[in-house]
Amino acid sequence: MDIQGAEGEVIASSVDVLTERVRCLYDETHSTEVEDVIRQTLVPAGWINIYDFLLGPDRKTPYGTVDFEGAQPRAGPIRVSVKALPSVFRP
Repeated sequence: MDIQGAEGEVIASSVDVLTERVRCLYDETHSTEVEDVIRQTLVPAGWINIYDFLLGPDRKTPYGTVDFEGAQPRAGPIRVSVKALPSVFRP
């Protein structure tokens, strides 16, 4: 999901539907404030952060150093085993 800064607002207003119907969510953020809103919304709802690549240059990843707009793949609560995710999303 990359909706140009509105990710936090959309996720916060639809967390119940996302939790019920979505197994894996990949959000790309454009500010640390949006990243914080998303974490504060999804973690209490049981979502698991698989990776948390913060906004900014030179973020170390298993695939090398990357300049990110924030990128956070997440697994929905209980419904998905991390092992069941595509390997690119596994820590």
